[in-house]
Amino acid sequence: MNHLTENTQQAEVQSQEMPDVAGIANQHDEESGLPHTALQVQASTYDFEEYQRLVSEAEGLKNKKGKVSIVPKYFEFKTSLEDVMKNAEKKKGKEREQYLEMAIEDTKTQGFYEGVQQQEVSSIDKESGEVVTIKREVVRWIGAEGLYINFGKQLIGAFQRADVPLGTPVEIQFVREEKVKSKEGATVKIYEIYPLI
Repeated sequence: MNHLTENTQQAEVQSQEMPDVAGIANQHDEESGLPHTALQVQASTYDFEEYQRLVSEAEGLKNKKGKVSIVPKYFEFKTSLEDVMKNAEKKKGKEREQYLEMAIEDTKTQGFYEGVQQQEVSSIDKESGEVVTIKREVVRWIGAEGLYINFGKQLIGAFQRADVPLGTPVEIQFVREEKVKSKEGATVKIYEIYPLI
C-alpha cells in the first residue's frame, strides 16, 4: 500500500470518528441562552449485533407514545394550609366551602417516595448573573405527571427523620411557615407527610 492511500484511509477513519462541528461554536442553548462552549462526543458501547437489534426494535417505537417525562421537575409548595384557613375566615357559606375544597388541594401533592439524594442543580448566581451548576441534596417523588424534586431542607429532614421506605405512596402537605429566630425576616416551611393506605 502506498503512502498516499494509507494517509487517505486514515483521514477517512478520522472523519468518521469526529463529527462535523462547523457552526456549533456560534450556536446558543435554547433554554439558557448561553453559547455552547464544548461539544463532547461519546462513542457507543454497543457491539455491532446489539446495535443492529436496537435499530430493528426502534422501528416498532413509532407506534408507541411517550406519556410522562423522566426529567425531574422542581415542585414548589407556594400555599400553606395555615394561609388557606386564614383566607377561608373571610368567606361564608357555600363560597367558603368551595374555596376550601379547591384551595386545600393547592397545599399538597401525592406520589411515590423515591428517596433523598445528591443531584446536580442549575441556578443563576445572584452576584454574577451566570448559570452555575451545583450538587444539592434533593427529595424525589413520582407523581401523576412525572418525577418531582424539592431541595427544601425542612422537607428533606422530615423524610429522613420519618425513615420512609422507598416506593411508599405519600401525601406531602405544606402546613405553615415559621420565622427563624437567628435570622431577621427568614422563614422555614413546615410540612406533614402522610403515608397513603
